[in-house]
Amino acid sequence: MATLQIVTAYHTRSDNKHQVRIRLTHNRKSVFINTGYYVEGDKVDSQSLSIELKQRIVDYEKKILTLSTSAKTMTAVEIKTFLDKPDDLQEVNLIPYFKSKIDNFKLTKAKQTVKGYNTALDRLKAFLGTDTLLSSKFTVTLLNSFEINLRTVPGKQKKTVGNTTIRLFMTYISTLASIAETEDVLLKNPFRKGYKKPQANIPDKRTLEIATLRKLFNDNPVDAREIFAQDIFKLSFCLAGMNTADMFCCLKNNTNRIQYNRQKTKRRKDKAFMSLPVSSEIKELVEKYSDPVRQFNFYKLYTNPGQFNKRVNFGLGLICTRLEIPEITTYHARHSFGSYARNECNIAIDEVDLALVHKDNYAMTSKYTKVDWTKVDRAVRAVLDYVYETKGGMKVVKMAN
Repeated sequence: MATLQIVTAYHTRSDNKHQVRIRLTHNRKSVFINTGYYVEGDKVDSQSLSIELKQRIVDYEKKILTLSTSAKTMTAVEIKTFLDKPDDLQEVNLIPYFKSKIDNFKLTKAKQTVKGYNTALDRLKAFLGTDTLLSSKFTVTLLNSFEINLRTVPGKQKKTVGNTTIRLFMTYISTLASIAETEDVLLKNPFRKGYKKPQANIPDKRTLEIATLRKLFNDNPVDAREIFAQDIFKLSFCLAGMNTADMFCCLKNNTNRIQYNRQKTKRRKDKAFMSLPVSSEIKELVEKYSDPVRQFNFYKLYTNPGQFNKRVNFGLGLICTRLEIPEITTYHARHSFGSYARNECNIAIDEVDLALVHKDNYAMTSKYTKVDWTKVDRAVRAVLDYVYETKGGMKVVKMAN
């Protein structure tokens, strides 16, 4: 621990007085804190001044104790800088502070978003090697070092990350830093001046070649894992790219349609509501996985949407390996549906957005008009006719491989 001692300066001023200082020694290095007092000679003879300075040392020692174990890694100069700060600008350990803000997000943000914040904070803690990050240490230099760490040191998944993930992590931390700045926890926000987040990579298009999609749909799976994966992929595609998380959470309704609120954006004013037709291509699958409470029984088979999605992708991987085709995941269903609708079936872009439950670009108009779900129905039918080579739902030829 740092030690503090009252001393006088060695050199003498022109008026024969010596400056009174407090010597701070830490890790075998010493620095001096000016007290603002001067005395004649090289000793503090005034009892009142001695009492005042001793009390100042006690106050300093109390402040140093608030640093906890982080004081060990600080230099004498850094501790002096810390002690020189006014009491109303004290250091804050940002790790528990950020964690408390993330916990508050559970009331306003989606589970996956909160999970993303926690993952970013966990990676930051792993980089630091401690649960302590003082606000004064939250600098541009630290963020640059953290970025290098993300690029070079594998995380729990045994993988390093690229620009897109780094930008996402830094966006999460930037949001937390902005809150800290607003609440006067951070005096200098390194995201505001100095640090620049990397540009996200242009995502790979996940649109499948039509021949590949038809090959997957025409395949005869060899075991239960592959059958399940093929079933869910078909459901997702034929339901306009419905996500597995939405299938997992979708509730039963009293109509002959599948209706749900998209989990990713359900906090929108329109609650990201979607109503889809049950096409003839998936009627048997809808019945196969039906449930009296939710639309599908997947919640009884898996503990959470993530586990459900992981098992589907695992089965798809088995199929792709056996068929010797490029890797396919559940994301391909959504991207392929949207691309086919726009590029092959000439569906208007706003109707494609509607079918994919994208953000409403006509929010003001939507307040006064009822959503025409027949637009979604027509888009779905057009895409399925293209993929299954049918006309109006009537198959005219077997799907080409």
